[in-house]
Amino acid sequence: MKFIVGVPFFLLIKFSVAAQPTTFFDKGKTGLRDANGKITVPAQHDKLGWSNDTFSLIEGVTGYSVNGRWGVIDVHNKIITPAIYQSLIPAGLQLLAARKINMADNSTGLINVHGKEVIPFRYHAIAVLDLRVIACVKRSNQCLYGMLDFNNHVWIPFSYKSIKSLTSLRFSVEDVNNRQALYSDLGKPLTAFDYDSIA
Repeated sequence: MKFIVGVPFFLLIKFSVAAQPTTFFDKGKTGLRDANGKITVPAQHDKLGWSNDTFSLIEGVTGYSVNGRWGVIDVHNKIITPAIYQSLIPAGLQLLAARKINMADNSTGLINVHGKEVIPFRYHAIAVLDLRVIACVKRSNQCLYGMLDFNNHVWIPFSYKSIKSLTSLRFSVEDVNNRQALYSDLGKPLTAFDYDSIA
């Protein structure tokens, strides 16, 4: 009788993570170098990164600032959008929350990493949550919250004091009388406004 003894072996796989480009400074301006030290974006911008003073790349793009205005640039120095925004920050799902310069209170919208407008610039503030966007519009010095999708379809009207995500499918909605109700991601009320707090 013959036995074949299996000898376990391990296949070693070398995983490599591409090093992220890093910013550098020259004569008061900011540029970008790749992992090998090659300059990919010359030092000609006031800042690179985001208006909240962080730096990251999203699909190979980041923000740039010139004279206090923000735009989107890629790691190969291609300008995606001109510097026309007052602020520009990552919002999740390859989206950027941007606020236009010199507009009324409701001037925040979403653009994608290619500079295309996803949500129009008519909101005071925006937060991206999974497949929904919670936004507020400012009316008579008060923020009223609503919920929409990425096609700008309103699921919960802009008439509430706050909307908070409990899960990806459930939201706590507070009315102007400080009463809360539970809503679905499709904007359907699951309870009446009978609660002091829903967590």
